[in-house]
Amino acid sequence: MARSTGRKGIGPAVWGTETSMTAEAAPLRTAPAGRTHDGRSIFDWSTDDPPLHARFRLEWRFRALRPPHSTKEAR
Repeated sequence: MARSTGRKGIGPAVWGTETSMTAEAAPLRTAPAGRTHDGRSIFDWSTDDPPLHARFRLEWRFRALRPPHSTKEAR
C-alpha cells in the first residue's frame, strides 16, 4: 500500500503508472483513492495481485502552487 498526504488548500492531485519488463508504461488499473481528514488530503493506493516484475510509479502535483516569480537584474 502507498499513502500520500498533503494540505487540502494546495489542491493535490495523485496518479500513477505501471510498467513491466515486457510492456510500456500504462495508467494504474485502479486510481489512487482520495479523501480529506483534518484539513489534509489523503490518497491511498494498493494492489492485491501484482504481475511478476511489475513496477509502479506514483506521481503528484499541487495545482494551487504557482512557480516562483522570476527576478530581473538591475541594469
